[in-house]
Amino acid sequence: RSSHYRLRLGLWRRNRSECTSRYCLSICCSRNVCRFINSGQFTSNVTTLIYDSTNDLVYAGSHNSATLQNKISIWDGSSWTGIVTGTGSPSFINHYQNFAIDSDDNFYMAFSNRLYKYEYGTPGTWTELSTSLVSTVKGMKYNEATNSIFFASSSNTTIFYYDITNNSLHNLPSLPANITSGSYSVTFDSDGKLYVAAWPTSGTYQNTILQYSESTPTDLSGTWTGIYTYIHTSGVLDIEIDTNKNIFAKPNSGSVVVGTYVSGTTWTWESFSSSTSIDFGGKITTTTTTTTSNSTGGGDPHISPYYGKSYLLPNT
Repeated sequence: RSSHYRLRLGLWRRNRSECTSRYCLSICCSRNVCRFINSGQFTSNVTTLIYDSTNDLVYAGSHNSATLQNKISIWDGSSWTGIVTGTGSPSFINHYQNFAIDSDDNFYMAFSNRLYKYEYGTPGTWTELSTSLVSTVKGMKYNEATNSIFFASSSNTTIFYYDITNNSLHNLPSLPANITSGSYSVTFDSDGKLYVAAWPTSGTYQNTILQYSESTPTDLSGTWTGIYTYIHTSGVLDIEIDTNKNIFAKPNSGSVVVGTYVSGTTWTWESFSSSTSIDFGGKITTTTTTTTSNSTGGGDPHISPYYGKSYLLPNT
């Protein structure tokens, strides 16, 4: 089970005979043997996925499934269960969801300006943690070293984080002045440094990917350094980084780009295609690595690095 899934999941539209629903999920084991796992639980696009490796569960979020209960569902290896139910659960979900899982295997969901925690069990327990998030959260990521969840927002010129231990919200220093349309994704490298995908002012494209200077990302004395400039009339909507600090980025338009880490704040950037050769985090060795993207988090494309026939689940 958990040793076989290896965080490899796929999101598919119906294009194979094995899938009987329009909205289909597949799961691939380490030998690239895939099977579809949607049994009609979802009646709308599955827009968010995250894997709980300890409990061997897949959390999936759907923007407009027929019932509130099924808008977030758990796959336990044999069946789906809708979990938006019971005391403390969200009374409505009217926006695309964002997911995170902490080091104690608690599940977090943000939508609109709200943050919830779900503790898995029979039954599971929901707790509303905050109603003060910026209303346009586009991405979230858990940081174990600080026990905090970091958020990107398209309507905010700062990155903010929720301190789980102290139940409090905080803002990091403001992003550079040319970031007028906010941020869309956050992630961390193997040293604990924070990276942000942002949307600059049209015509001043610098700082489409930024690095925060401090290895402790809750240190408010840090500064932002632009490490990638996307020369286009838009920004970068999602980033993932491997254990070798190579960065995969999906701009709003155009192909996925990859930054191969050199040193310091220097990466070599190129379009990422089927001819690109890179060892993703030292875990996958191939000369035919390709990437794809799917539509998650407010309809924006998110990265799913693709290896042969398996997808690496993003945001874990």
